[in-house]
Amino acid sequence: MATVPVPRTWVPNEFVTDTIMNGSTGIRDAMNFLLDPPGCQVLRSTAQSIPNATITAISFDQEDFDNDNIHNPASNPSRMTCVTPGRYLCAGSIPYDVGTTGVREARILKNGVGTGINGSRYLISAPGGAAMVASTPVIEVALLAGDFLELVAFQTNGGALTTTAINSVFPIFRMRRAGP
Repeated sequence: MATVPVPRTWVPNEFVTDTIMNGSTGIRDAMNFLLDPPGCQVLRSTAQSIPNATITAISFDQEDFDNDNIHNPASNPSRMTCVTPGRYLCAGSIPYDVGTTGVREARILKNGVGTGINGSRYLISAPGGAAMVASTPVIEVALLAGDFLELVAFQTNGGALTTTAINSVFPIFRMRRAGP
């Protein structure tokens, strides 16, 4: 877990020293935390089959970065689990293969329940026979340690449809701590 810096309380006639400024309550650690807050970005490098009319979590197999042990590809590849509590900005996108009917959605679920966090869903209708990308809007979510988020796919093509992972367009999911 990243250590959220606690500002130092100064007392009258206290002198500034390098130990005070560089210690755990000093300016250095606070600035380092603010410059690189806890966050993670994951992607899926291969296609994944999404059944018709079924909410399906995307299983991620690569990390672009993870500075707080948020993603565990071995035990929970679809989850990004909060380690440092706070408010997180999160977003994701899912490229779908060619399909001619129905809708395509990308949603964000919190703790694996419901149909999506309010404001986290984006629905698009399938254009006739074209591949497309469904993306969530960027949303802010309050998380406690142990809460987890998942990017899930939903489509109604009439049969299974795969995500794509071609031309550097992958299913991608990211979260970054924005505040307490």
